[in-house]
Amino acid sequence: MVPGDSVFLCSDGLTDAIQPEGGFIGPNLANASALQLVRDHPTPAAALHSLRRLLLHETVQVKDDVTMVLIKWVAVDDLSKRYELPISHDSIRALRQFITEDAGRAGLAEEETDMLVLASVEVFTNIVRHGKGLLASAPLELVTEVSPHEFVVSLIHLGDAFTPREEPMESNFAEFPEGGFGPLFRKPVIGLIT
Repeated sequence: MVPGDSVFLCSDGLTDAIQPEGGFIGPNLANASALQLVRDHPTPAAALHSLRRLLLHETVQVKDDVTMVLIKWVAVDDLSKRYELPISHDSIRALRQFITEDAGRAGLAEEETDMLVLASVEVFTNIVRHGKGLLASAPLELVTEVSPHEFVVSLIHLGDAFTPREEPMESNFAEFPEGGFGPLFRKPVIGLIT
């Protein structure tokens, strides 16, 4: 195996599940779907939970237990880290801790780290509060990537894409003292993949 390779394993509960038109899902459809979703999604949980959404929707009859595993190989010296968090307010503390530790490892100053953590929590709470089409029990994946010149935080969840307005609305922070960034940032601060 080399970095970039993936392995997909599943129990016969998946391949023996019956599609709405009456046929089995079968190994060919399961493998082809897994291969396509690994190509479409940068992280293993997003690919695996997308596969669950695609093949095991409510009109499919599952007659046995279903187990699926997806393993993706990454380079040993890869400086990115990936965490899975439940999409819940209870995950905010862990989110803050992971980003703070990784930003420290990357050498960010305390003030830069604090702003990055604040922006990340803002994005995360917007997903929790306003996310549409979220897949039940699918986690949010928090990915941090470090290079000599940048530190990137990506929050990846399986939900409907959000398209912001062309021009952000003006915010009156006096009315919302615990509000978010509003129009302070007109360019993306954090990579968000849906």
